[in-house]
Amino acid sequence: DARAAPLVCLHKGKTGEDEVILDLSPLRTPQHFAEIARVCSAAHPGAKVEALELLAPSSGGGEEGGDAVLSLSEEAVKELLDAFLTQPIYRLPQWVISWEL
Repeated sequence: DARAAPLVCLHKGKTGEDEVILDLSPLRTPQHFAEIARVCSAAHPGAKVEALELLAPSSGGGEEGGDAVLSLSEEAVKELLDAFLTQPIYRLPQWVISWEL
């Protein structure tokens, strides 16, 4: 189980457009994911942030083109922090930043 290192993947596209994916969940510090995502998104234009299972979509749309809004109660945040310390990575929600190149 990876700890303290984000996962970086390159998905080669058939049409010439490739996608770079950065998954922050192996860092196991969900309290810092939003700030890390903000910094990474600012580093290269066109970033999409997808926070699966952690976030509720913002008003209006699904995942396409919309940011997500954190909507966890204080108790849920505590449970999530505990889970990131004790659970295997495959049981944890992902926090992914992606870029099409």
